[in-house]
Amino acid sequence: MKIIVAITLGSVLLFGAVDINNATKDELMSLKGLGAKKAEAVLEYRKENCFK
Repeated sequence: MKIIVAITLGSVLLFGAVDINNATKDELMSLKGLGAKKAEAVLEYRKENCFK
């Protein structure tokens, strides 16, 4: 799961600003390299552990 978070944060830095604490699945999927499966994983992780 930490790898997914790292990929997401890396994508944000490289391809645009997305607030991962509030982003929808579609907003997460708009990031290059982040598909539906990873976006769902980020949302699940976010439910249990808010990003800081």
